[in-house]
Amino acid sequence: MKSSSNNGGFSLIEVMIAVVILSSVSILAMKTLSTAIDQTAYLQQKMLAVWVAENRLTELRIALRLEQSPSFSDEEVEQGGVEWKTKLSIGKATGTLTRVEVDVYPEGNVDNPIYSLNSFVPTVLLAGAQ
Repeated sequence: MKSSSNNGGFSLIEVMIAVVILSSVSILAMKTLSTAIDQTAYLQQKMLAVWVAENRLTELRIALRLEQSPSFSDEEVEQGGVEWKTKLSIGKATGTLTRVEVDVYPEGNVDNPIYSLNSFVPTVLLAGAQ
């Protein structure tokens, strides 16, 4: 009778190599997930800033159409639970249109706008409002 001590299992080196491979894959997956979460937060902030700029421009257009005096001063607004600062500036005027720029800044950071919206409004409407 022969006694066999070979159980057919994995050796210690094989298990250690498998652990290293799984660890490497897990680290890469965590980095990818972290980057995706950061990008999602950035896109959420950017989308809120777009809405703030569009709202500010719409308020200007409505005031002009109703022949009211629009506000050209900087405004602080709340959108999506975040405080934003908006700056409205009037640019060059052509014969019939005037360029309007709305810059949106997150609260506490007025150096670089997170979003800038450029549009045009009729010069005739804007002339009486300034």
